Amino acid sequence: MSDLKRIISSFIFKILILIFTLITLCVGVLYSPIGILAPTYFNEPKLFIVRKGDSLKEIALKLTEQNLIKHPISAYIATLILNKRGKLQAGEFVFTGTNTPIDIIKALSSSANAYRFITVTEGMSVKQIIRLLKDTEHLEGDITNIPNEGFILPETYAYTFGENRQDVLNRMVLEMEKLLKQVNIEFFNHPYIKNHQDLLTLASLVEKETGIADERAEIAGVYLNRLKLNMPLQCDPTVIYGMTQGEKLDRHLTLTDLQHHTPYNTYTNRGLPPGPIACPGKKAILAVLSPTSTRNLFFVANGTGGHSFAPDLNGHNRNVAAWRKVQK
Repeated sequence: MSDLKRIISSFIFKILILIFTLITLCVGVLYSPIGILAPTYFNEPKLFIVRKGDSLKEIALKLTEQNLIKHPISAYIATLILNKRGKLQAGEFVFTGTNTPIDIIKALSSSANAYRFITVTEGMSVKQIIRLLKDTEHLEGDITNIPNEGFILPETYAYTFGENRQDVLNRMVLEMEKLLKQVNIEFFNHPYIKNHQDLLTLASLVEKETGIADERAEIAGVYLNRLKLNMPLQCDPTVIYGMTQGEKLDRHLTLTDLQHHTPYNTYTNRGLPPGPIACPGKKAILAVLSPTSTRNLFFVANGTGGHSFAPDLNGHNRNVAAWRKVQK
C-alpha cells in the first residue's frame, strides 16, 4: 500500500511539474520580453513597409531592426497562432501608441495600409498630371491609358504604397465623371454649351484666367456674352496651349504669338477652342453653369491679382491704361 502511495505521489508530482512547466512556457510565450503579448510603445507614428515578395523571415527581421518587436521569434509565433502564414500583405503600415506582436501581425495581414496623398491643383493639364504621377514616390507601373484633356477632376487623392499609377489616374477620371453626371442635362440646350466637352472647355478658360473665386462667374459671363456676339474670346491661355500643348510657357506672350494661328488660338478663331486647355476645378465648372448676368465684354488684370471689367472698348482702354501704369 505504501508503494502505491509513493507511485501516486510521484505521478502527481510529475503532473504538477508538467503543469508548472507549461504555465511557465505560456507566460514566456505570451508575456516575456520576446512574447507575443509583450508591448512596445511609440510616442510618434512609425511607418513599416512590406514589399511584394518579402518572406516572413525578412519581415520578422525588419520588425526587429525597427524596434517594432523585441525578437523575430515573436513574429513567427504570432503568425502561427493567428494562422496568418502566407497572408501578410505588401504595403505601408503605420503604428503608434502601444502595440504587441499579435497587434502588428494582425495589422500586416489586413488591408489597413497607411495612406499617402497626391494633390492635383486646378488648372493643371493632363500632361502635367501624368508627370506628377510619374514623379510621385511609392507608386508603381506605367500609365498606358491617358484621358482627354480636361477630364480629370483636380482634388487631393489618397494612395497606398505600391499602388498602380494607372489605377490612381483612373480614380481621378472617375471623380470627374461623377461630377459631370450631376449636371442637369437641360443645360446642354444652351446654344454655346452643348455637351460636357463644351462645358469643360469654357470652364478651363475660366480656370486659367483667374484664381479668385469671386471672379469666376463674372469671367464666365463675359465669355458667354462674347460667344453670343460672335466675338473672338481672345483668351491668352488658349494661345499658350496651342503653342505648348499643356506645358508652361517660360516667357511672356508676344504680339507675334497672338497672331500665330493654331486651332486653340482664340484671337485667330471665333467660338470655343476645340477642347479644354486644362483640367478645371469644380468651382470653375459651377461658374460656367451659373454665370453672372453681366453686360461686360472685356477684362484686364488690375495689378492686385484680380481683374477690372468693362462693358465697352472705351472702358476697357481706360482699364488697360491703368494696368500699364501699375506695370511701370
